[in-house]
Amino acid sequence: MCLLIVNQQGIKIRRDSNRFVFFNREEKKINEIPARVLKGILLFGNIQLTTQALTLVSDSGIALTYFTLQGRIKGHFHPVYKNNLDVKFSQYEIITNKAINLAYAKNIVIKKGEEYLRFIPVYGKNNAEVDSEGFRRTIKTGVQHANNAASIPELLGIEGSMSAAYFREYAKLFKGALQFVKRSRRPPENEVNSLLGFSYSIFYNLLFSVSLSTGFDPYMGFLHQPSYNRASLCLDILEFYRASIDKLVVKMTNQKSITADCFEYDEEKGFLLNELGYRKFFETWNPFINGDDKTKGIINSVTSTFEKLIRDVRAKQLPTF
Repeated sequence: MCLLIVNQQGIKIRRDSNRFVFFNREEKKINEIPARVLKGILLFGNIQLTTQALTLVSDSGIALTYFTLQGRIKGHFHPVYKNNLDVKFSQYEIITNKAINLAYAKNIVIKKGEEYLRFIPVYGKNNAEVDSEGFRRTIKTGVQHANNAASIPELLGIEGSMSAAYFREYAKLFKGALQFVKRSRRPPENEVNSLLGFSYSIFYNLLFSVSLSTGFDPYMGFLHQPSYNRASLCLDILEFYRASIDKLVVKMTNQKSITADCFEYDEEKGFLLNELGYRKFFETWNPFINGDDKTKGIINSVTSTFEKLIRDVRAKQLPTF
């Protein structure tokens, strides 16, 4: 199963039996994909989808998400999922049980710390600026404190301290013209923050689609508490993958697949990818998600994480995901 990302402007998607067929602006057929291999579809900008193709999306249980070309969510289309209703009930039971919910929240923070340790010390091992040993001590101490935390607010404070230490070292990994100084959002104050925010947003919406298709309520999280129009469960699961996304952003900039001419600046919106930037971004992003001849895509890990989470919540057992 894979995730289809369509960002070439003017594409028309039609149905031919159980396949999606793609045409360019000149009505020339450029590709076709069987519906059975798709887990989700992400459409960016001016992409047309026929009613017949939308019916195939629904009949095949595929989640469809629309974005603006700048990566802002426009909406989701989700088929009526008839399976795993018990998963929602079990999810609600865990969230309303403070002790078990705290265990799930602890697991999220601990796993996030472990992912930090797999990234910074390894990626920065030949970088004299990176304080690998000091970073290890800080994160391991944070993980220990998280394991002993008595409440969600305490856990969030520990997570915030670990993230601050992480981004101090993360900034030292950038060797090209594009640099990272500090995390900034809405608007992103530089090109790297623009890449991070865009990547997180796409991945968050991927998780939204998978959570619905597997039977979860995406708005009810364990660590991130419910808030208006926020898919808290998706933010929880995103924590497992932030380090992998961050590593990809370092790769894009250090290897100069993304450069300064891939961005435009808006006084209100900050730095945004331009048309060239989107094209280059997705050249790297697509194999990161779906894999290629050399590596497995991260979508396989996401699917595995949700499968483990289903098993855990159904059994009402301590988390193993």
